[in-house]
Amino acid sequence: MDVLPLPRSLDPLPDESLRGYVLRLSYRLEISPAQLTVLTGLMPAVRRLGLPAHLPHQIPSRRLAFFDDASALGVFAESTRLTRQEAENLQMRSFSALRLPDRGKGASDDLRRAAFETPWVFTAASRWCPQCLAGDGSPVQTEFGGSWRKQWHLPVVFICPEHMTVLVARCRVCGHTTSAQSPPCAVGRATDPSLHPLRCRATVATVPQKVPYSLRPRTPACAATLTDLATPPLEVADLRRLLKLQTRLLQHIEPGQPTTEPPTVLGRAVDPLQYLTDTALTAGLILLSWPATRRLCPSRTLAAAIDTEVELRLRQSDASSAAARRGFRSPWAAPPTDALACAALLCITHKLLGKPSPDSARDTFQELIGRAKHDPRTANAIRTSSRRSSTLAEVFRRTPMRGNMHPPPPPPRARSATSPLTGLELLTDRYATGPAALAWHERGELLPLEDALAAARADPSPTPDIAIALVKLTMERTKRILRELDRDEYEALTIARNLPKPVSWAELAAAVGMSTQGIHQQYARQQLFVTRSYRRMV
Repeated sequence: MDVLPLPRSLDPLPDESLRGYVLRLSYRLEISPAQLTVLTGLMPAVRRLGLPAHLPHQIPSRRLAFFDDASALGVFAESTRLTRQEAENLQMRSFSALRLPDRGKGASDDLRRAAFETPWVFTAASRWCPQCLAGDGSPVQTEFGGSWRKQWHLPVVFICPEHMTVLVARCRVCGHTTSAQSPPCAVGRATDPSLHPLRCRATVATVPQKVPYSLRPRTPACAATLTDLATPPLEVADLRRLLKLQTRLLQHIEPGQPTTEPPTVLGRAVDPLQYLTDTALTAGLILLSWPATRRLCPSRTLAAAIDTEVELRLRQSDASSAAARRGFRSPWAAPPTDALACAALLCITHKLLGKPSPDSARDTFQELIGRAKHDPRTANAIRTSSRRSSTLAEVFRRTPMRGNMHPPPPPPRARSATSPLTGLELLTDRYATGPAALAWHERGELLPLEDALAAARADPSPTPDIAIALVKLTMERTKRILRELDRDEYEALTIARNLPKPVSWAELAAAVGMSTQGIHQQYARQQLFVTRSYRRMV
């Protein structure tokens, strides 16, 4: 690929990421990050049949994490006037968990994709230290900002050792991360050349879908300064504890660390990528079974951070139940965005995986699986995951019983007179039999909604409480189904209206047997409902 050197360039800052370098250099050249990625060979221009080439509107996170091959590295170094070593130091492949063979045929590409798609290995959104981003006072850093460090893309980094502060993950004004788009991208508003590298790139307004893309005005950005943030105070003992944990974790994945010991899972050595994968699975079980492991949390402040995170995950789980059924990632799989919650979770995970043998940890892991009340289906998916190590698989395996094959019945589940059972709990308590009754009394697992409703409808003599619960659950299910149908109709109409040659309202009305005004009003109502649902999710 023939490239021309850019008229001006910048020297990379220490530990600077490729994303941060692109933000700083594009601002200096007064062009958008998307245009700079095309000029330097990081991204190809978008070409469509019969249309001139144009800039990409989104930059995938992997494009600014590593170079595809040696030729892409050479093109970038030549166009930016950097040496090959300087360009190579910008990519995330310097970390051992991501240091995989060059992209090519066979298993290397699969391994690379697995590493960058594991959310506990690499995240598109970057945390940051406000004081580090403000720069060191030199003319270059005063004008373009400090270094967006590569480490900040690693979930296991949550403390700035230089300033002894917890990293920040969200803008103080809009509350968005540095990768607030869906799907997550390396740079928000990639075609906007006006934003400084230290300003929030989140979009804070929406444009109605019925407006053609070519006629839509540029929506405003948040543009808040990311260095004007005060990190929450933390006790000195917690700071030291977290910094020690972070240093220990980075020894496994960061180059140049004085360590010769590989990471271990329950006393057995594993490679760095497998260690982070087992960490992700264990962390998911901790969240799903919380507060079962509160006793392992070293302080109340860290436990409170996990409390807040679990409440957030429960809201996300309820809001994304329909999306999860369509194949989206479970909300329990990703690491916490908040640095303090992530640090607290890793403290407990490190204690569990640091036990000397699988036998010493089996009871604890079995307890976590049994008490994963928030989402038992996800807990079972974690237990049977194909990505777990053989050591973790041994712990997850149910221990065979010896002697009597039938365990003694569990003690009756304590119930308080001041908190009577309601809704699905009432139906489960009344109609669960066999293993379902055992799971309810022992672990509080509820019957599937359809099974509970079918049992209640088949009851020849239901009590008034059962009848009220049946009516309430049936109406809630009907509302949920109607909302999902409305959303599906809205998506179908949006696709028809967003074609290069949009289908007219008259054609759509004739196809479904409605008037033009009627189908247009129905679409506007559905659009209002979807917008309100999205705002409640955010």
